[in-house]
Amino acid sequence: AYYDRKRAEGKRHNAAVICLARRRCNVIFAMLRDGTYYQPPTTTPSPEPAALAA
Repeated sequence: AYYDRKRAEGKRHNAAVICLARRRCNVIFAMLRDGTYYQPPTTTPSPEPAALAA
């Protein structure tokens, strides 16, 4: 999803892959710094389309 978002921003494949790699490096560094395990980001579910029409 992150790669696709970067591509939608107009970045070429190589630039999008570099952005993705940097993001992964930042996560790994934070895990080492804080001594924690990886926890995927929590996302709130988006409202149902029917709820938006009401």
